[in-house]
Amino acid sequence: KRFSRCSDSGSGEEGVGDASAGAGAGAADGAADGAADAEAEAEAVVLSEVTTFSDFVRHCPQLVKSLPSAPATDVVLLCRNMAQAKYFDGDLMAQVWRCLRAQIPLGQLMISDLSAVVSALKELNAYDQGVFRAAAMFLTPQVRMMSQEQRKYWIEIYREVKHQGDLEFAQALARNPADFLVDVAFDPGPCGGSARFERAAAPRHRANGPVVGEAARVRSVLCMLHGKQRSIDMMVDEGGGHYSCAPNRRCK
Repeated sequence: KRFSRCSDSGSGEEGVGDASAGAGAGAADGAADGAADAEAEAEAVVLSEVTTFSDFVRHCPQLVKSLPSAPATDVVLLCRNMAQAKYFDGDLMAQVWRCLRAQIPLGQLMISDLSAVVSALKELNAYDQGVFRAAAMFLTPQVRMMSQEQRKYWIEIYREVKHQGDLEFAQALARNPADFLVDVAFDPGPCGGSARFERAAAPRHRANGPVVGEAARVRSVLCMLHGKQRSIDMMVDEGGGHYSCAPNRRCK
């Protein structure tokens, strides 16, 4: 009988051990399944489909995880949608800033993209010095191709967010566009037939007094789609100082 009781006790303990092991394995499997489901949910979020305030509230954690691998076009679209929905989250915006600081110096955003991004950040009161500095450094060499309206736009944006620094960018924006342009003027001269390039502000007189010829200013603007400088007669005015190439005269 004692032996039987010992055997029964051993069997009971063994059964308890099996049950505990089974419970532990089940918990581990459940945790693994939960992690897999969370990862699948994060991958399933499509940035372009997150447009409303409730969308952002529901998907914000997944957006924070997926944003580092998102292309620049998706980051720009996300900024636009956040501004339109008037949604702000500290963790999400910090991730947006990190992406922009890395993508802007690499030239992954065009001027039109940068315009949309800084406008959205200003709208959300989400200024980041690193982002605006990267934009200034990228845009400075291209200021000479901007129209007067485009210059005013960037000056106002940087003034409203109270950006400090980037003096070279500020000085370039403040310059008169005519300082960057060369006007084509034809002056036959005393002997006729001599063409020359000069600034329109410089009056041309013959030795005996009267002004000869009129300067024909060739104005060039920047294509917001392709980032190329083109003659204004080949462009379509998109408003706000922005231009795009005409459908039948696309940039090459």
